[in-house]
Amino acid sequence: KLNFTFDYYNRTTSDILMEVPTPDTYALEKFIDNIGKVRNTGIEFSASYAQQVGEVKLNFNGNFAYNVNKILYLPNEKDIPDGIQLRRLGYPINSFYGYEAVGFYQSQADVDSYAEYKLTGKPQAGDIKYKDQNNDGVLNGDDRVILGSRDPKYVFGLNIGAEWKGFDFTAFFQGAAGVERYMDGTVYGDFAGDTGKPNVIWRDHWTPENPNATMPRLTSYTTGPSMPPLVSSFWLQNANYLRLKNLQIGYTLPSEWLAGSGISRLRIYYSGQNLFTMTKFIDGWDPEAPSGRGSHYPQVMVNSFGINLTF
Repeated sequence: KLNFTFDYYNRTTSDILMEVPTPDTYALEKFIDNIGKVRNTGIEFSASYAQQVGEVKLNFNGNFAYNVNKILYLPNEKDIPDGIQLRRLGYPINSFYGYEAVGFYQSQADVDSYAEYKLTGKPQAGDIKYKDQNNDGVLNGDDRVILGSRDPKYVFGLNIGAEWKGFDFTAFFQGAAGVERYMDGTVYGDFAGDTGKPNVIWRDHWTPENPNATMPRLTSYTTGPSMPPLVSSFWLQNANYLRLKNLQIGYTLPSEWLAGSGISRLRIYYSGQNLFTMTKFIDGWDPEAPSGRGSHYPQVMVNSFGINLTF
């Protein structure tokens, strides 16, 4: 038997809660206000299927959702910065905003011949190179662009179940796609004095002998041309994932085996949570974490065995 549902929505929401900066002349902190207008458009689909094939009972239940949002209105049509994010007309509400990384400077001559650098610090060979978006020969705040969003475009899940001669099996998969996380210094670590705790990913850092490295040159500074506080696409991680959230395998003993024991039902089972994850996310970190900070408690793999008794 097959059942499915489908829903399309196109909703506009007014008075979105946002942080609003005050003019610099007032020297006051940002305040929170109900402003702006956002349109959410998407589809939601779910389907279930159950079938018995001989002595095997099968069931499947899946869901899929696609959602995009776009800011339709802001006061005075002005951008509203929000840390590493930006509220801009025509773009998603949680958009990352910064510089597009296009590789590393390979030499001092490369630094000198590229666009004039007007950002944090002074670049050297091995530092991240950023794209001169407007081709004016200068790297400054005007070269920042929308880099992506922390909100997934796609979310999906799948339940699978089967029963056969007392054996039962269930598995639950979930995932998301079209989503990114901006990873800060607590994830990558640093080399600042005795307290620095760099991530092992820094082993593949840039040197003249290793020009195709995955990480920029080593530095003892926590800010500068190649550090996460200078927001860029380099520190943006693809957070798409598919995870086996739960797996359970059980066996229920035949009732005749329990005759005279006072037990009407006995089931032995194995259960596992978060057994594996398919993702390109940085090793050791959880793509489900709500932000790119390293302080969030990770998903824990759990393996357990148990017995269900009914008297």
